Amino acid sequence: MKTRRLSARQVEQRMKIIERMVLEGYRDEDIGKVLGLSVPAVCQWRQRFGIPAADKFARTFTRTYGPDAIETFIAQRRHGTSLAELGRTFGFTREYARQVEECLQERGFYDTISDVAKKKKTKRGSTTV
Repeated sequence: MKTRRLSARQVEQRMKIIERMVLEGYRDEDIGKVLGLSVPAVCQWRQRFGIPAADKFARTFTRTYGPDAIETFIAQRRHGTSLAELGRTFGFTREYARQVEECLQERGFYDTISDVAKKKKTKRGSTTV
């Protein structure tokens, strides 16, 4: 198969498209469909330009559980809902709810639950004079 040589301008355009789509959470497969490339080719382009793979958690979670699923999860957790109750609400296990919470914390969606729990303990334990 004959490979065609891209101009510097075409390479730059391709790099910008890949970078933008990765930031939006698109998978290599989706990027390949847009650019007419195979998945390995997209991976090679990403590596060539130092673009990390997309973080697909938020996109996949909202696609599976609804557009406001992350906000609902965080709001209910801040309100004091247990992981088991959240699991029942969304239809998954308590362990998966814990993993979701961990992913959201790692990605900076909200403060750690331990911080939220400390605030609640402080409110409960505080005394007024």
